[in-house]
Amino acid sequence: MHVRPLIIASTSLLLASCGSSDSKTTEPTPTGTELVRETLTGSISASSSPACPTAFQRSVDASYYAGGTQKCVEFARSSTTGGGILARLTWEDVRLDLDLVLNDTGGTNYRQSIAANRCCETIDFVINPGTKYAFVIYLRGVDPQFLANGGRFSGDISTSFTLVVERPK
Repeated sequence: MHVRPLIIASTSLLLASCGSSDSKTTEPTPTGTELVRETLTGSISASSSPACPTAFQRSVDASYYAGGTQKCVEFARSSTTGGGILARLTWEDVRLDLDLVLNDTGGTNYRQSIAANRCCETIDFVINPGTKYAFVIYLRGVDPQFLANGGRFSGDISTSFTLVVERPK
Protein backbone atom coordinates (compact mmCIF):
# COMPACT_ATOMS: atom_id res chain seq x y z
CA MET A 1 0.00 0.00 0.00
CA HIS A 2 1.38 3.40 -1.02
CA VAL A 3 0.97 6.08 1.64
CA ARG A 4 1.42 9.65 0.49
CA PRO A 5 2.36 12.35 3.01
CA LEU A 6 -0.16 15.09 3.56
CA ILE A 7 1.12 18.61 3.15
CA ILE A 8 -0.86 21.44 4.65
CA ALA A 9 -0.50 24.30 2.19
CA SER A 10 -2.12 27.01 4.23
CA THR A 11 -4.26 27.41 7.29
CA SER A 12 -6.41 30.15 8.59
CA LEU A 13 -7.60 30.79 12.07
CA LEU A 14 -10.44 33.05 13.00
CA LEU A 15 -10.31 34.45 16.48
CA ALA A 16 -13.46 36.00 17.85
CA SER A 17 -13.50 38.13 20.92
CA CYS A 18 -16.41 37.57 23.23
CA GLY A 19 -16.66 39.54 26.42
CA SER A 20 -15.51 42.90 27.64
CA SER A 21 -14.14 45.61 25.39
CA ASP A 22 -10.70 45.47 26.98
CA SER A 23 -10.03 41.85 25.96
CA LYS A 24 -7.05 41.56 23.64
CA THR A 25 -7.06 39.50 20.44
CA THR A 26 -3.69 38.38 19.09
CA GLU A 27 -2.93 37.08 15.63
CA PRO A 28 -1.46 33.58 15.51
CA THR A 29 2.17 33.22 14.47
CA PRO A 30 2.26 31.80 10.93
CA THR A 31 3.61 28.26 10.71
CA GLY A 32 4.23 25.84 7.90
CA THR A 33 5.29 26.48 4.35
CA GLU A 34 4.82 29.82 2.66
CA LEU A 35 3.76 29.18 -0.93
CA VAL A 36 4.64 31.08 -4.05
CA ARG A 37 2.21 30.90 -6.94
CA GLU A 38 3.51 32.02 -10.30
CA THR A 39 2.58 31.81 -13.95
CA LEU A 40 5.52 31.66 -16.32
CA THR A 41 4.93 32.20 -20.03
CA GLY A 42 7.14 32.12 -23.06
CA SER A 43 7.81 30.35 -26.30
CA ILE A 44 10.09 27.56 -27.40
CA SER A 45 11.41 26.99 -30.89
CA ALA A 46 13.59 24.41 -32.62
CA SER A 47 15.25 27.17 -34.62
CA SER A 48 15.80 29.93 -32.04
CA SER A 49 15.61 28.60 -28.46
CA PRO A 50 18.84 27.93 -26.58
CA ALA A 51 20.38 24.48 -26.35
CA CYS A 52 19.45 22.58 -23.21
CA PRO A 53 21.62 23.14 -20.13
CA THR A 54 24.42 20.64 -19.55
CA ALA A 55 22.78 19.51 -16.29
CA PHE A 56 19.66 18.53 -18.23
CA GLN A 57 21.68 16.72 -20.90
CA ARG A 58 23.48 14.68 -18.20
CA SER A 59 20.23 13.84 -16.42
CA VAL A 60 18.41 12.17 -19.31
CA ASP A 61 19.13 9.15 -21.47
CA ALA A 62 21.33 10.04 -24.45
CA SER A 63 18.85 8.55 -26.95
CA TYR A 64 15.98 10.56 -25.45
CA TYR A 65 17.99 13.77 -25.79
CA ALA A 66 19.26 12.97 -29.29
CA GLY A 67 15.73 12.05 -30.41
CA GLY A 68 14.44 15.57 -29.74
CA THR A 69 15.31 19.08 -30.85
CA GLN A 70 17.86 19.54 -28.02
CA LYS A 71 16.18 22.91 -27.25
CA CYS A 72 15.00 23.89 -23.79
CA VAL A 73 13.67 26.72 -21.71
CA GLU A 74 14.76 26.67 -18.07
CA PHE A 75 13.38 28.45 -14.99
CA ALA A 76 15.82 28.08 -12.06
CA ARG A 77 14.53 28.44 -8.50
CA SER A 78 15.59 27.77 -4.92
CA SER A 79 13.62 27.26 -1.75
CA THR A 80 14.11 28.63 1.72
CA THR A 81 11.36 26.38 3.07
CA GLY A 82 10.40 22.83 2.21
CA GLY A 83 7.13 21.54 0.88
CA GLY A 84 5.24 20.49 -2.20
CA ILE A 85 5.78 21.65 -5.75
CA LEU A 86 2.92 21.42 -8.20
CA ALA A 87 3.59 22.51 -11.78
CA ARG A 88 1.42 22.26 -14.88
CA LEU A 89 2.68 22.98 -18.39
CA THR A 90 0.29 23.73 -21.25
CA TRP A 91 1.09 24.84 -24.79
CA GLU A 92 -0.68 26.28 -27.78
CA ASP A 93 0.29 23.96 -30.67
CA VAL A 94 -0.91 20.50 -29.65
CA ARG A 95 0.82 18.98 -32.69
CA LEU A 96 4.10 19.41 -30.82
CA ASP A 97 5.50 17.27 -28.02
CA LEU A 98 6.85 19.14 -24.97
CA ASP A 99 8.15 17.57 -21.78
CA LEU A 100 8.45 19.06 -18.30
CA VAL A 101 11.35 18.06 -16.05
CA LEU A 102 12.16 19.11 -12.49
CA ASN A 103 15.97 19.06 -12.39
CA ASP A 104 18.44 19.65 -9.54
CA THR A 105 20.59 21.93 -11.79
CA GLY A 106 23.48 19.52 -11.26
CA GLY A 107 22.60 16.58 -13.48
CA THR A 108 19.81 14.68 -11.71
CA ASN A 109 16.09 14.79 -12.33
CA TYR A 110 13.81 14.95 -9.33
CA ARG A 111 10.73 14.28 -11.40
CA GLN A 112 9.79 14.29 -15.06
CA SER A 113 6.58 14.31 -17.02
CA ILE A 114 7.43 12.97 -20.45
CA ALA A 115 4.22 11.24 -21.44
CA ALA A 116 2.97 11.65 -24.98
CA ASN A 117 0.46 14.26 -23.90
CA ARG A 118 -1.00 16.72 -26.35
CA CYS A 119 -2.28 19.16 -23.79
CA CYS A 120 -0.24 19.26 -20.67
CA GLU A 121 2.47 17.90 -18.46
CA THR A 122 2.25 17.90 -14.67
CA ILE A 123 4.79 17.51 -11.87
CA ASP A 124 3.98 16.93 -8.19
CA PHE A 125 7.01 16.65 -5.91
CA VAL A 126 8.16 17.46 -2.35
CA ILE A 127 11.44 19.30 -1.68
CA ASN A 128 13.50 20.13 1.40
CA PRO A 129 14.44 23.63 2.59
CA GLY A 130 17.47 25.04 0.78
CA THR A 131 16.91 23.06 -2.42
CA LYS A 132 18.10 24.41 -5.77
CA TYR A 133 16.09 23.21 -8.76
CA ALA A 134 14.95 24.13 -12.25
CA PHE A 135 11.84 23.59 -14.30
CA VAL A 136 13.09 22.51 -17.73
CA ILE A 137 10.75 22.56 -20.70
CA TYR A 138 12.10 20.30 -23.43
CA LEU A 139 10.88 20.58 -27.02
CA ARG A 140 10.88 17.01 -28.30
CA GLY A 141 9.56 18.00 -31.74
CA VAL A 142 6.45 17.19 -33.72
CA ASP A 143 4.27 14.72 -31.80
CA PRO A 144 4.90 11.22 -33.25
CA GLN A 145 1.29 10.20 -32.59
CA PHE A 146 0.04 13.19 -34.58
CA LEU A 147 2.19 12.07 -37.52
CA ALA A 148 1.19 8.39 -37.10
CA ASN A 149 -2.46 9.44 -37.35
CA GLY A 150 -1.77 11.01 -40.75
CA GLY A 151 -1.12 14.55 -39.58
CA ARG A 152 1.16 16.79 -41.60
CA PHE A 153 3.37 19.53 -40.23
CA SER A 154 5.38 22.18 -42.01
CA GLY A 155 7.00 25.38 -40.86
CA ASP A 156 8.86 26.33 -37.72
CA ILE A 157 8.62 23.87 -34.85
CA SER A 158 7.66 26.38 -32.16
CA THR A 159 4.88 27.11 -29.71
CA SER A 160 3.99 29.40 -26.85
CA PHE A 161 3.58 27.84 -23.41
CA THR A 162 2.30 28.55 -19.92
CA LEU A 163 3.80 27.00 -16.80
CA VAL A 164 1.65 27.42 -13.68
CA VAL A 165 3.61 26.71 -10.50
CA GLU A 166 2.85 26.43 -6.81
CA ARG A 167 6.04 26.01 -4.80
CA PRO A 168 7.56 26.66 -1.38
CA LYS A 169 9.22 30.03 -0.89
